[in-house]
Amino acid sequence: MTGKSNKMQRRAQGFAALVAGILVGVIALCYLSLHNLRITVDEEQESYLVDLANSLESTLDNQIKSGLDTLSAMAITIVRDHERGGVDLKFLQERVSLLNFVHVEVMNGQGVATRPDNSTYSYQDNPAVMQVLRGERVVTRPGPEHILLGGSRNSVLLGVPIWKDGKVVGGLLACTGENWSDELVSQNYFGGDIYYHVMEADGDYLLSSNQAYLEALAEAEGVSTLSVGNNLFGDLENYGTLGEDNDSTALRQAVRDGQVYQERFSFHFDKVERTGVLMPLDYGDLRLWMVMTQNASSNHFEQMYVWNIIINVSVVLLFGGVLTMLYRFYRHNSLLNFVDSVTGGYSAARFEQEGEAIIHSHPANTWQLVAMNVDRFKTVNDMFGRGYGDQVLCYIHQVLQRHLEMGALVCRSSADHFDLLMPARSEEKTLEYLGQVLEDLSSGMGELGENKGHIISLSIGVYRIDDPNLPLVLIRDRAMMAQKNNRVVLEDRAGSCGFYSDADRAKLRREQELENKMEAALEAGHFVPYLQPKVDLETGRISGAEGLVRWIDPDEGIISPGEFIPLFERNGFIRKLDLYMFETVCRYQRQWLDEGVEPVPISVNLTRMTLNQPEFLEPYVEIRERYGIPHHLVELEITESMMLENSDEVIRAVEEMHKAGFHCLLDDFGSGYSSLNALKDLNVDVLKLDRAFLRSEDMEEQKERAIVEEVVYMSKKLGMQVCAEGVETSGQAEFLHDLQCDMGQGFLFSRPVDRESFEKMLTHGEGQGFAKLIDSRSAQKEQVEYEMRFYLCKHCGNVIYYANDVGMKVRCCGDEMCLMTPNVVESARRNHAPLIQRRGETVEITVGTGDHPSQDDHFIRWIALHTRRGCQMQAIVPGQKPEAQFKIFEDDEIIAAYDYCSVHGLWMTRL
Repeated sequence: MTGKSNKMQRRAQGFAALVAGILVGVIALCYLSLHNLRITVDEEQESYLVDLANSLESTLDNQIKSGLDTLSAMAITIVRDHERGGVDLKFLQERVSLLNFVHVEVMNGQGVATRPDNSTYSYQDNPAVMQVLRGERVVTRPGPEHILLGGSRNSVLLGVPIWKDGKVVGGLLACTGENWSDELVSQNYFGGDIYYHVMEADGDYLLSSNQAYLEALAEAEGVSTLSVGNNLFGDLENYGTLGEDNDSTALRQAVRDGQVYQERFSFHFDKVERTGVLMPLDYGDLRLWMVMTQNASSNHFEQMYVWNIIINVSVVLLFGGVLTMLYRFYRHNSLLNFVDSVTGGYSAARFEQEGEAIIHSHPANTWQLVAMNVDRFKTVNDMFGRGYGDQVLCYIHQVLQRHLEMGALVCRSSADHFDLLMPARSEEKTLEYLGQVLEDLSSGMGELGENKGHIISLSIGVYRIDDPNLPLVLIRDRAMMAQKNNRVVLEDRAGSCGFYSDADRAKLRREQELENKMEAALEAGHFVPYLQPKVDLETGRISGAEGLVRWIDPDEGIISPGEFIPLFERNGFIRKLDLYMFETVCRYQRQWLDEGVEPVPISVNLTRMTLNQPEFLEPYVEIRERYGIPHHLVELEITESMMLENSDEVIRAVEEMHKAGFHCLLDDFGSGYSSLNALKDLNVDVLKLDRAFLRSEDMEEQKERAIVEEVVYMSKKLGMQVCAEGVETSGQAEFLHDLQCDMGQGFLFSRPVDRESFEKMLTHGEGQGFAKLIDSRSAQKEQVEYEMRFYLCKHCGNVIYYANDVGMKVRCCGDEMCLMTPNVVESARRNHAPLIQRRGETVEITVGTGDHPSQDDHFIRWIALHTRRGCQMQAIVPGQKPEAQFKIFEDDEIIAAYDYCSVHGLWMTRL
C-alpha cells in the first residue's frame, strides 16, 4: 500500500472514530436530556398540582362560606319570626330548597332539633353539631338520617348559631343537596387523573370528586363500595402503600394539625404512583386532599417524551448524515483543491497554498511568477470541441512540467491560464527558457494523436517578486498585467512575453488614486457627458448625438476615459457610472424640452457588467419616466464585443430594451470577430460602423470600399440604420453619402462637446455646414461628362453599349466586362447592341430594331436588367418606343442586360 493510500486510510479511520465519538456523545446528551426532562416534568406537574390545590381550596372556601352566610341570614329571620308568634318550618323548608338545601332543622339550646314534619332529633351525642351552640359555624358530615331525608354521599351538613341579645339560643342546620355538592365535586382535571377529597381532621371524607377509582378499588379488593372511600388512612393502610417506608405517621400529624403536606402513595390494585397534596380549609376544620396520578403526568410526559425521542433520533441521523456528507465533500474537495480536474496536476488552491509558503520563506527577488494565457483558445473549443481543447490543456501542462526546475511549481489557474513559479533570473535567461518551452510545445503537437492544424500560441507575463509579503492573487495580477506591456515575440511568433516594469507599478498606483476618489467625484458631479453629434448624411443636419463620459477633475483637469473606463469595468464602478450618465442625459433633455429647444435623440453606452445584472433596465425606465422623457429621445448602445461573450444573453437584453421602449444601437461593429449569424438574430435599430473601416482619406482602396459597401447593404437588408464612426474627411463623407449610409459621426462634423456647445448647434444652426458640402458635391456630379463605351464579356460574348461616367462598373458572368477595341465597335453597332445610359436614379435601355419579326407576328419584346441587387423586367409592345427605364441605386453595379423576343413561339437572343 502506498504512503498516500495509508495516509488516506488513517484519515478515514480518524474520521470514523470522530464520528463514532460524536454519535456516542449525542446519544448520551439525548439520554441526559430525557432524564432531565422527566425531572422537569415531574417538578412542573407537582408545582401545577400545588397551584391547582390552592385554587380549589379558595373555591371550596367560597362555596362553604356562601352556604354558611345564607344560613346565618336565615337564622336572623328565625329570631324575628319567633318573636312574632312562632317559626313556620315548612315555609322555611321551601326557602332553603330554593338554595340547593334538601333538609333544614332548628335546634334549641339543649341540642334537640325540630324538623319541618315537627319530628325531633337530638344531637347531644354529636360533638361537631353541638359546637353550633358554642357560637361556631359548623361544616360536618351528615348522618345516615340526613341521607334518608334526601341527602347523598357527597352532601354536607352546615350549621350556624341563632343569636338573641348576644346569646346563642339555638342553631340552624341544613343538609346540602346534590346540586350544591355537584358544583364542587364535578371539577374534572386530566380526565379524572387528578381528583380530590374534602375530609375532616380524623381523615373521614366529606366530599370526593372521583368515584370511578373508588369503584375500581372496591372491585379489585372484592369489597363493597361502602367499605372504601370513607377515610384516608383506612384506604391507604388497607389497600395501598404510603411512601418508601409505608408509614402514615407524618401524614396523620399533618392532617390533625392542618398543615400543608405532600406525599407519594399507590394502591395495590393498579400500582400507579400518586402524589397527594394536603391543604387546610378556612371553615369547619376541614382539609383538602388533592391527588394526581402518574397517568396525568405520564400522558403529558409521554407526548413530550415521544417528540423528544423523535427529535433526538432525527438529530442523530441528521448529524450522522451531515458528517458523512461532510466527509465525502471533504474528500471530493481535497481532490478538487489539490488536483486539477483537467490536467491532473496542481490545482490553483494548492498552488496558492504552497506557492505563498515558498515565496514568504525567501527574500525578495528570489522567485518570479510567470502567467501564461493560451491565445484564441475559445476558437479551439468552438472549432474542434471541448474534448480536444482539454487534450491541448493537458499537453501544455505536461510540457511545462517537463521543464520544471527543482522547487518550481506549475498549475492551470483557470480556463486556459497557467501559472509557473520558478527561481528568478534575468530577462534574457527567462526569454531563453520560455523559448525552449515554446519550441517543445510546437514540436510535440503530434502527441495529441490528431493533426488539427492548430498552432499553440501563448501570451506570457513575468513578475519578479520584489515584495514577498504580497498575497499570490496580487502577484498573479502583476504578472498578468505584464502580458500586455512591451511584449517580445518568441519562437517564430508562437508566443509573446512581457515583464512587469516600473511603468506597471506606476499604473497600479495611478489606478489606486483613481479608485480612492471615484465615489466622491461621482457625488460632486465631476463626471460630465460630452455630446458628439450624429449627422444625417442626406440633409447634413444633426439627427442625434452620443453621450461620452469625461472626468473633469478640479486638480488634474480632464482625465482620459481610456485611463479610468477599463479600471471601472474591473472594479464594478462602471454600473454606477452608466446609470449616472443616463440620468444626466435625461436631465439635459428635460431642460431643453422645458426651454422650448427641439432636442435630438442621445444615446448612452451600457457596459457588459450592467447587462449582466438581473432586471438591469428597471432603474433606467424609472429615471426616464421620472423626467418624463419621450421614448425616442434616449437610446442605449451596446458594443460588438458583448456578442462574442454571450450572444444569447445580449439578444435577450435587446428584446427587453425594445419592450421598454428603448432604441438599441450596436457600437464598434467590425472591431472584433463578429458573428454574422448572431447579428441576424440581434434586432438592433442602428448599426454603428467602427472607425477602422474608414482608414483612407478619400476611400480610394477598392477592398476598403467593397467592405463598407457590403456592410451598409447587409444592414439595410436587415432593416437597420447605419451610422459610420470616425468620419474625418469630406471624401469619406461623400463616399458614405453615395452609399446612402444614414448617419455619420466624427471629427469632420464635431468633436465631443459640452452641453452648452451642443445646445448652440441645435439652436443657432451651428454644425449644419455639411449640407452645403453634400449639395456642392451633387452639383459637381451632374456636370460629369458621360462617355459612350462598348463592353464585351469574354465568357459569353455579351456586348453592352454603355453611356458611363468614369469609374462605374459593368459586370457579366460574375466578372467585369472588358472595354472593346475600336475595330470591334462597328460590329457591335451593326448587331444593334442595347444602349444603356444612366440618368440619376434611372437607367435607360434602348434596343435597335434590327432584323426582328414584323409587328404582324405579334412581336413582344421583354427587356431585363440585372444588377447586384436583383433583376427588373419591362415589356415593349408594338406601337411603343423601343426603350425602357429602370430605377436603381446610384451606387449599384450593372451585371448584364437581356433582350427577350417572341414570335408565335418563344425564342431568345442574349445580347
